[in-house]
Amino acid sequence: MANYLVRVGLPDRPGALGAVASRIGAVGGDVASIDILQRDGGEVVDELGVVLASADLVGLLRDEILEVDGVTVEAVRSVEGPLPDRHAEILSFATDLFRQPDPDATLRYLAASAQRSLCGTFAAVLDAGGRALTVAGEPPGPAELAALAPEPGDPDGGVARARLARAGRTDPLAHAEARPSIVENEAVHRAIFLSECTGMRIHIVHLSAPGSAALIRRAKADGVPITCETNAHYLAVDLDDLARLGAFAKCAPAVRSRAEVESMWEYVADGTIDCLATDHCAFTADSKQPGEQDIFLAPNGLPEIQTNIPIFIDEGLRRGIPWARISEMTSLQPARIWGLAERKGSIRVGADADLVVIDPDAEWTVRGADLLHAQHWTQYEGRTVRSRIVRTLVRGTTVFDLAASDPIRVEPGFGSFVSPRSAA
Repeated sequence: MANYLVRVGLPDRPGALGAVASRIGAVGGDVASIDILQRDGGEVVDELGVVLASADLVGLLRDEILEVDGVTVEAVRSVEGPLPDRHAEILSFATDLFRQPDPDATLRYLAASAQRSLCGTFAAVLDAGGRALTVAGEPPGPAELAALAPEPGDPDGGVARARLARAGRTDPLAHAEARPSIVENEAVHRAIFLSECTGMRIHIVHLSAPGSAALIRRAKADGVPITCETNAHYLAVDLDDLARLGAFAKCAPAVRSRAEVESMWEYVADGTIDCLATDHCAFTADSKQPGEQDIFLAPNGLPEIQTNIPIFIDEGLRRGIPWARISEMTSLQPARIWGLAERKGSIRVGADADLVVIDPDAEWTVRGADLLHAQHWTQYEGRTVRSRIVRTLVRGTTVFDLAASDPIRVEPGFGSFVSPRSAA
């Protein structure tokens, strides 16, 4: 495949760059990056889309970009050999290629997908050597925490969905193909880069890909202030389950191959993955039903609030994960990360008596009809699990007792919202 640099002129309106990226992706080329390169002060110098495409797609590429109102294609250049890795090097390379002046101008790197992933919180400002100069907007302090989902700049998978739709793909596995691991890996890599530039502490949620976990392990070793969490379904549910269950195993990020699921446990064992979360979604069975005909019509999300810890314990013990690590991921580390450790996450004098009593030898079969949340369906239907929660206490009060005729022992409203400030 040939490499192409495409220089386009963009209208001065929000979202124009993302629209161009979507149109490029719809052609069928794999988008390596879509960057805005600006002079400090806001005057647009270049907008460079680095695109992998075959020569016969160049004409179509022009047509697709021009479908975005107000966009002009100023030049397309083929490139022999690999493109430079660093953005500053790409600028210099492209400046020569397009014969633009002033390659050493201070740049604002605004990668639009990064802005969306970070909810517009900050954008790193770089000089031509790639060094961080300032932070656009309100500068976040190192003690602040941004929680980032490892999703692409096209968070609904629309570009990939359009390509799959043209191929007639609406089957369950098309969902996973629309959200491949490499997209998560890129998003996590970008978040790590921005954390390095700004010093902002970041927390990655919904981690599903071992490649992303490997990036996080390396970043931690390099001193990047990063933590992460995963969910039980990324440690227990795989593509075979997605093919079998369809919309009832559809979540975002998508579940992965069995090999990737097994690899994730390496990062549980070595401490790279800090904690377990549920990402519980209360979608009804009726809302999932349209996915039987077209997987993209079903909402993303799975119920996990009642099965999360038992599934994690069962799968973890099978792989030799010690109880201390299980406790750390489900109690201590979440409390530490979210600033609640003064009252939560450990058994000690002065802390809240929040306790979960588990029978490690109890075997039971997961049935949606038996679950206490509103959905009464589960991706684990019929699975035999060893270890069961038999009692739960919150602030010393029993709120759940499996042996009772009515296992819920308190009235709605007993719980209270806990923030780092209230927990101090």
